[in-house]
Amino acid sequence: MESVAEQRHVHVSEEEVNTQIAQIAARYNRRFDRVRDDLSRGEGLSSLYLHIRDEKIIDALIADAEITEKEVPKKGAPKSAAGQKKPKKEPATKKTPSAKKAPSTKKGAGQKSKQKKSE
Repeated sequence: MESVAEQRHVHVSEEEVNTQIAQIAARYNRRFDRVRDDLSRGEGLSSLYLHIRDEKIIDALIADAEITEKEVPKKGAPKSAAGQKKPKKEPATKKTPSAKKAPSTKKGAGQKSKQKKSE
């Protein structure tokens, strides 16, 4: 993103950073200077700067993008182009086996067979 910012001459001003800080402060009902101090203690200000820069880059890329529309055939409609390949069918997904039941802990059922063996 850094190289794209340089190529497109995207810069973030102090005013833009302060505007974002003011919005954060308003959202959390806090004072501007307190929010700015909290952000400056860690990597908050640089993260905010990078976030603003990245948003500006994305906005510039979208603004310069050439959007083309393509008609997509409806399902079941015959294909008109002779050179088109049929889409490959995806293999069926395997069902995962259900979890095995835990052995019964009822008294009597398992103990009777143990008693017969010991006798």
